[in-house]
Amino acid sequence: MSFVVTLSFALLGTLTVGSFFASSQDLVTLHSQDSVTDYAPNTNVECPDFSTTSLIRDFTPENQTLHPREIDYVDQRARLVLPEAWQAWLGANEAGHGYNLSVFQDNYPRVGMAIPGGGLRAALYGAGCLNGLDARNGSAKAAGTGGLLQDPVNFLPGFLSDTSLTDPWARMISFHFLNQTNRANFFTNDTAHGAGQLWSNIPLIPAYQQYQTPFPIIVSDSRPVGSNLTTALSPDSTVFEITPLELASYDPNLSAGMNLTYAGTHLSNGKAVNGSACVTGFDQAGFIMGSSASLFNQLLDFARNKISDFSGSDGAAILYVLSRQLQEVRTRADDVANWPSPFTGLKNTTFQDSDKDWLELIDGSSNQENVPYGPLFVRARGLDVIVTIEGSASDSNNWPNGTGPIMTSQRQSTILRSSHQQFPPIPQNAQAFIETGVNARPTFFGCDPKQIPPEFPLVIYLPNSPPINGDDPVTNYTRKHQELFLSQAHTNTISGFSPNANNPDPNYGTCLQCAAIDRGRLKMAQPIGRSPMCQKCFLQYCYDPENPPSRAELPGRKQLFVDPDPQGVGKLGNFFVRNRFALIGGLAGLVALLALLVGGL
Repeated sequence: MSFVVTLSFALLGTLTVGSFFASSQDLVTLHSQDSVTDYAPNTNVECPDFSTTSLIRDFTPENQTLHPREIDYVDQRARLVLPEAWQAWLGANEAGHGYNLSVFQDNYPRVGMAIPGGGLRAALYGAGCLNGLDARNGSAKAAGTGGLLQDPVNFLPGFLSDTSLTDPWARMISFHFLNQTNRANFFTNDTAHGAGQLWSNIPLIPAYQQYQTPFPIIVSDSRPVGSNLTTALSPDSTVFEITPLELASYDPNLSAGMNLTYAGTHLSNGKAVNGSACVTGFDQAGFIMGSSASLFNQLLDFARNKISDFSGSDGAAILYVLSRQLQEVRTRADDVANWPSPFTGLKNTTFQDSDKDWLELIDGSSNQENVPYGPLFVRARGLDVIVTIEGSASDSNNWPNGTGPIMTSQRQSTILRSSHQQFPPIPQNAQAFIETGVNARPTFFGCDPKQIPPEFPLVIYLPNSPPINGDDPVTNYTRKHQELFLSQAHTNTISGFSPNANNPDPNYGTCLQCAAIDRGRLKMAQPIGRSPMCQKCFLQYCYDPENPPSRAELPGRKQLFVDPDPQGVGKLGNFFVRNRFALIGGLAGLVALLALLVGGL
């Protein structure tokens, strides 16, 4: 089974990409990382011979091709690693789910995981949920949910040059999610704080070379160059993905990719504008994540409206810091991640920026697709199952309401019809998501396709939701909040739900296994029927558009946040009033401000 995880960084992002680097200490030796100046790209590097080598992959929506090294990695991982991982997760529970794994003959589903952004809340929810799917966690393993994280993963997509606000933001992200930073050296330049870690160097990590890790992908939206838009992007704006191999878009309007090692090189019709001079080292891991989390174009205009939610004194202090920090911002082009365009001159009848020398990349949810589904639905990848760790804060109480999946479904049924798989049936609007209760408990979408191969993947939807036992929900400002929030996310992840009750479902681990393996039945030469236990599970967890569930089946779920530590947030707000002059001195002021502003979104 193959596994794709999609990570969204809006603004603080999720922990998965960071932990990918943090758990791979070998990466420290792969590139010069002795100084923070290693963040700067290398210019005037000799280009490859363009007469024999192309930095561009060009394809069509109807005849998509993946990067050859991606195909090789996914195939090798599926052959060498995943059969044993499937056996480790499902093999001991054959009596529970009702399948003899040997009959699948390694025809396991190809699975993906999408983790949206949304600030610190979404990062913590992603961490708590992943912990509930991790076989190394005792309670998750006992519940049967632990193991999904290890078993099917082959891809890891997510949301995450002129100097712009993205650059200091990228360095801040690096301090938190890359190697070389600890409590003792946080405020020093004794190390490079991850400045030399390149996204294109991921294939050099031993764990990657042994096919032990997912294939990581970051998602970023493209603002039309020169538009200066500070509102949500239209659905037809180009969406890019950044893998360790290339910067690419599978949207029909572009359908091309560029060798990531030479990212930062201006290309025109596939050739270097500056003759034989190319750029390397542009793909700093922090900058890649920052490009996927660059929300400054909306934040700068949105801030004053958002600040009205603060008290008068706190709001005044924040606006004061904001205005001083942004005096150095010269133009709207500084509110995006600026990438020299390698696609100039390509697809000039369809690509919005074919005649531009730069790309303006911004937060991957700027087109309202807060769940980074795009790479997972690319038709050429052929995913069978997509796990969604949904930490969005979309309704008035900061719970998901289905906006992200709905926007993706609409985009795929129109703009991406020729290039992507279609989304399975879901509630058609946010109100329906809430009324059916699918935003407040685990739900499986697309359980019963009408054809073989299926016309859409099965989507396992795991939304951030109130505690199933009726406890007060918490959010994530102080340390006490964070500990409670992580615990609640973990508990919900391993508990499932029992209709019309506040008790965990003792069979939920088995039901999750049923959903993960189900498409494997249809990949066999002679498809087999669904087991009785899995059929029972699907009756409880599947969304049936002809007979939708009701939120009334979820009694006693408290919607309103109750602060277990009321002094903590007040102290944080008062900090800005007391220290507004000291904050002006450095970028720390801007970073803290942005983290505070978006942490509650």
